[in-house]
Amino acid sequence: MIISFLQAKHGDCIHICHNDKNVIIDSGTPKSDAFRDIINEIRKQGQRIDLLVITHYDYDHIGGVARMESKDWELVDNVWFNSAHRVISSVDKDGYLSIRQADKVQKSLEVYRVNWDRALTRGKIFDLGDNWSLKVLYGGCDAVPDGMGEFLATPKCDWGTALEQLASYLNDKVLDSSDVNASSIVLLLTDGKHNYLFPGDSTPEVLLNALSDYTEANPLQLDLFKLPHHGSYKNISQDILKRIVCSDYVVLTNGDVHFHPDKKMMLKVLTWGRRVNDKIRFHLNYYHELSKNLKISEEEKDKYKFELDGNVEFKI
Repeated sequence: MIISFLQAKHGDCIHICHNDKNVIIDSGTPKSDAFRDIINEIRKQGQRIDLLVITHYDYDHIGGVARMESKDWELVDNVWFNSAHRVISSVDKDGYLSIRQADKVQKSLEVYRVNWDRALTRGKIFDLGDNWSLKVLYGGCDAVPDGMGEFLATPKCDWGTALEQLASYLNDKVLDSSDVNASSIVLLLTDGKHNYLFPGDSTPEVLLNALSDYTEANPLQLDLFKLPHHGSYKNISQDILKRIVCSDYVVLTNGDVHFHPDKKMMLKVLTWGRRVNDKIRFHLNYYHELSKNLKISEEEKDKYKFELDGNVEFKI
């Protein structure tokens, strides 16, 4: 099995390949070519997209799918996507980029008669063979925007601030509660021994609910955790970190929007996270760009016992 975290601008695009089966989770922004490139590679190999998951309809997750052509849809066997019907009928789609794209995708699913599954109940499984499966921990929902548009708040950058200076701001008083992010599907890739968590942009409340089978005394042992909402500190909390044990965290963004990842997010993980071993590792899919902007010193890495790298492909 190979899990690849693609460079999709400030969006998510994840490719899981196992036994010639292909699962793609999200498709990046409309300006990213990552999704189209992986489709072309799958076509070149004579394979199919066995499952396409759209975790929610934000444009940095659905953008690539909205650009798909008829020849691309012919490669797709199954789609998991829950947010379209109620949203489109309730909101002026001309005023929202993401909803326009959701409308286009929905029409394509109907025109090309793709097997579109919206009944994403907790525990639903997609079988990848060899005991590996993609499991729904939270199936998402239809969510109408709250009127604040694409962005939740004025972006604030903490990249130039030392971790020690940020320590006094370490709290969970400000957390993401947006309806659209709360609609994200939460997925667990597992073979019963190894676990990989993909939560889209889920809010802390949703992710905590998705992890309700686990406790501080009986945590979920994770090999890898794709951090929600591109490493925003508003989307991770101490309660979540109590329920998992993990040393490897992936951040998907080029940092162009909202100055993600937040260093305060990293500090939450470093302070409250339960480690498998001595060091935490943050894997950045735009490592070279972000490692310069984050301004993290070697002394900080030694003090807080963590590493940054550009590993984006994981072979199991």
